Amino acid sequence: MTRIEFFENVLRDWLAHEDLTLFAGDWCDGAIMELCPAGKARLTGARYDEPFGGLRDIVLPGAGHHVHLDLGRFAQLVYRVAPSVCFGWKPAFEILFLTDDTPPRVGFRCGHGRPYDRSGTLAATVVDEFFGRHAEHARQRPELVRIEVERPAVPQRHAEVWRSIEERLCDA
Repeated sequence: MTRIEFFENVLRDWLAHEDLTLFAGDWCDGAIMELCPAGKARLTGARYDEPFGGLRDIVLPGAGHHVHLDLGRFAQLVYRVAPSVCFGWKPAFEILFLTDDTPPRVGFRCGHGRPYDRSGTLAATVVDEFFGRHAEHARQRPELVRIEVERPAVPQRHAEVWRSIEERLCDA
């Protein structure tokens, strides 16, 4: 499987998830855009020969909105667990597609939109799916996949959530 095929398969796998959020932009630049396709987004196939063989679009049916991607620019897939302002500094579960730039940059990312239930408790199925897909993708292309856990310096806040994540990491 080529690198482009791998990233395409990973993205198709995640796009089918009803709770996926697509992110564009970076807080460092002052803004982030979030799209919540509710499992309805689709990824177009290849349309061009090299050097544009990695170009794809994420299309949202019934909307004029779409995302242009160059899968040929991606060199690393990072499953990242990190505190998020959106969840009151509880961890978010994101999938980062890093570019082949030096240093690498986040070219695109997506993640679970609701990793916590209404009571604020970590949804075990979300976390298990996240780590399960990481393991599956790492088996397919270990040289392209890694996991990052950015635990806050002061672990007392949301300690039970972080403990649950660490237990799953130890079991992986």
